[in-house]
Amino acid sequence: MRSNQSLHFILLIGILLTSSASLVAQTAEMLRHFDYDRKAPLGIKEIGLEHRGAVAIHDITYTSPKGGTTLPCAIASSFSTKRWPSLRRA
Repeated sequence: MRSNQSLHFILLIGILLTSSASLVAQTAEMLRHFDYDRKAPLGIKEIGLEHRGAVAIHDITYTSPKGGTTLPCAIASSFSTKRWPSLRRA
């Protein structure tokens, strides 16, 4: 029984070490996908608000950073003490 637990522990450590290496290995090319101009205006406008039980759904629009078009979006937020907002692009 003891050797079985040791084997499981060693396998767990091996899995954690191999999976963590792939999470850290990010190339500059992959990181460029997240580049943006922090000073660019977002142009956010709330166009509607709907309450559904303990959830508020905000219908908003924002300006696309790739061409200036306006994009619709919905943000759902909870009224509970734990706030877990959700974002859905229409």
